[in-house]
Amino acid sequence: MPKKAKELSAYQVKRFKDAGLYAVGGVAGLHLQITDSGARSWILRVVIGARRRDLGLGGYPDTALEQAREKARDMRHQIWQGIDPVAARKAAQDSLRAAEAKRLTFDQAALQCWRARSQEFKNDKHAKQ
Repeated sequence: MPKKAKELSAYQVKRFKDAGLYAVGGVAGLHLQITDSGARSWILRVVIGARRRDLGLGGYPDTALEQAREKARDMRHQIWQGIDPVAARKAAQDSLRAAEAKRLTFDQAALQCWRARSQEFKNDKHAKQ
């Protein structure tokens, strides 16, 4: 049976200084990653299908320990239901980009307004302006 990481407190997590990957417990696979530059981020290490994946949960301290644990639980629940959280996040971003692309630009709105009001102009000179 795999070894379970001891559940650490927020104070204990704050005290980590050296670069590396630290298991913080509470949720299986939840780690705090500290890079050589000192940047800190939450990583959830899971197996999706047949591949091991490292899922980012946000930076530390912007994402607190309890928030990271909650996100990790949600992602583990999605995986248990057969949903790939990375694919779901990518699909959501793609749909947001598609909706953004469909939005009306200022040039398009101005052209539509000009066409709608062009009947009100008395002569061609005003329409060209």
